[in-house]
Amino acid sequence: MTRTVTVSEFRDNLSYYLDLLKKKVAISVTDGRKGIVLVNLVHKDEPEFDWDKHMKWIKNMKPFLTDKDLKDMKRFREDINKRLEQASKR
Repeated sequence: MTRTVTVSEFRDNLSYYLDLLKKKVAISVTDGRKGIVLVNLVHKDEPEFDWDKHMKWIKNMKPFLTDKDLKDMKRFREDINKRLEQASKR
């Protein structure tokens, strides 16, 4: 379950939202004007997304996917990783 709030609402009610995080409720903080997600917060015990496990699951779907589909997904993953690396350097 994810709760979506604006930056202002999150800031004004910080302790309330931190309590929700302790209860393992995910929170998406958005830009109130533009409506874009700025940050997603999850309880620290929540596992991070495991790309390798996901790709293994996707490869098991091979009867439903073509080799091109798998190559496109791999290229997408590499692109995302490169963008995340660039963003972390800023």
